[in-house]
Amino acid sequence: MGGLFTRSSLGKVGQLVSDYRSELLALARDGIIPTAGAPDAGGLSVADVEDALRRIERGERPFEEWMYAHGHTYEKVMAIYKSIDKWLVEHGIVESPGPLPPRPR
Repeated sequence: MGGLFTRSSLGKVGQLVSDYRSELLALARDGIIPTAGAPDAGGLSVADVEDALRRIERGERPFEEWMYAHGHTYEKVMAIYKSIDKWLVEHGIVESPGPLPPRPR
């Protein structure tokens, strides 16, 4: 399994973000995507979620960056990517995942 935000899948993820932006923001406003006050989310606001969606559309990796900034290991990040990739393939969103992102320096 590969990483969600590989070169081959960035266009697909960006398109999903574009297609479902209003729904994703509604999920943040309704508390389904944890926002301010949720300890595990690091106090995200709806504006933070919107910023993350914009960054994903540009090909950035905001959630990966957040995980590393909060002490998660490369192995933990890759395990999450593999779980997401499996779900995306099982639901027909992507045909197959690309390679895993490299270990940060």
